Amino acid sequence: MGFIRTVTDDIDPSMIRGTVLGFTHLEPDWSPLGDRQSHDHLLMRSNSASEIAELGPTVDGVSSLARGGVALIVDPTPPGAGRDPMRLRDLMIASGVAIVACTGAHAPPVRLARVEDRSAEYLAEWFAFEISNGMAAIIGDRFRGLPLLSERASGIAADGLNDAAVRAGAIRITLASAQIDRADSALIDAAGWLPIVEISGDHASRMRAAQAAITRALA
Repeated sequence: MGFIRTVTDDIDPSMIRGTVLGFTHLEPDWSPLGDRQSHDHLLMRSNSASEIAELGPTVDGVSSLARGGVALIVDPTPPGAGRDPMRLRDLMIASGVAIVACTGAHAPPVRLARVEDRSAEYLAEWFAFEISNGMAAIIGDRFRGLPLLSERASGIAADGLNDAAVRAGAIRITLASAQIDRADSALIDAAGWLPIVEISGDHASRMRAAQAAITRALA
């Protein structure tokens, strides 16, 4: 029996009784990394949590979709383009709308630059970890609205994601052009191959192992 992997848990497809938004970016950021604002100053304020919460999609917005009959949202925002695993998890819990996040890669210039020279095996390992163990803190993503553009912000995000398994449920890749180049070919092979990866230990240790694998893939 198949299942749908959401940002909180795995659910039976029969539980989805309503409209499915199969390609809906809740809060992407397609701008170059150098043009983005870090908002790191919010980390220094006592009311930072409420201010950071205003940087992304609201519970009211997603709840209004639920009232309109939406039961499932697939957010195809790729790593590095403002993907926010914890915000998606918070939104699903608060609104009741099932949400699926994606791993994978977009086309340049949104695509993470170091994906360009990675092998299919490295990329498949990265995708497998994000699906089986949880999405990790990646530069260019967000953590509850906070852009991950500094070591401090990435550290906070890594700590949070180590404590909660927020797993991707789909792979999204976008090719650079009609002429498939080496990087595109590796992404296609990785998405089609996707080995099963098993890691023993508790969630925190699995996430540390996942982060190490992603670091190897993107180094």
